[in-house]
Amino acid sequence: MLLELRIMRGVGRMRARGVWVVMAALLAGSCTTITEDLPARPTPPTLLPPPQLPNPTPTPGSTPRPSPTHNPNPQPTPTPTPNPGGGDVDHVTAGVHSYRRNGQLYRSSASVYKPGDTIYLNCTPRTADGKPTRNHGPIQGWTIYSTNLQVGRDFRYSDTNSFNPDLHIDQQSPSGAVRARCRVDGHESKDHVMEVSR
Repeated sequence: MLLELRIMRGVGRMRARGVWVVMAALLAGSCTTITEDLPARPTPPTLLPPPQLPNPTPTPGSTPRPSPTHNPNPQPTPTPTPNPGGGDVDHVTAGVHSYRRNGQLYRSSASVYKPGDTIYLNCTPRTADGKPTRNHGPIQGWTIYSTNLQVGRDFRYSDTNSFNPDLHIDQQSPSGAVRARCRVDGHESKDHVMEVSR
């Protein structure tokens, strides 16, 4: 029995050695160096210096052009301001700049006015060449009268302390005429005649 155990142990050791031998043989046969065809490493690019451009040399007779400048807020060239006062007063005119009839305003004078009309007068200081001028003093007065119509009954007026008084022809006024003249800086206008006809 003892012999049997020793034999079995010996066999077991041999088997174990045999297994090891077989495994070592297998491993030895399968161990080979594996190589692959890998792509070659790219070579780094060769950096070249930037190309040198020739310096332009001015040719005789050529001058460099200045670059245009941009002005975002151009200002117009101011024109000389005319004399706002104009010339001195040479004479004065009295006239009508507009009138109202039946509620409608007409921006002119009329050849004949009707009872009930409101007439808007104007006094204009003028230069020697007849142009209006602002180079004058205040109104010095108006003379508004009639030789055949009665003031306060047939007509009345207001604002005679201004250059533009109002003249009101009464609804009941008979036919006739109203005259008006003004004075500025010692110059008096001629009479401006306004005919009234029924």
